[in-house]
Amino acid sequence: MILSTGRGLAIYGDENRWPKNIIPYDISAITDTLHLNLITNAMETLMYAVGTPNYQSTTRNSCVYFRPKKENDTNFLTIQYGKRCSAT
Repeated sequence: MILSTGRGLAIYGDENRWPKNIIPYDISAITDTLHLNLITNAMETLMYAVGTPNYQSTTRNSCVYFRPKKENDTNFLTIQYGKRCSAT
């Protein structure tokens, strides 16, 4: 599906959200250190950018958190090399 400019796609409902806003990820397919750093820095930036500023502080409370996948995680984000963006 190709969306025209200005359109988005979203799934509504609490049952479709990551529990406690924590997104486990598997980045083991990324082997280049530069790429690993770029991706993990982007995740850290996103956590900060969408956070709520704490009163009289430079810190924020994030509304989304990324963490490496644990063995018992059944739902997780897989980050891998590819030719285009995709999700399943």
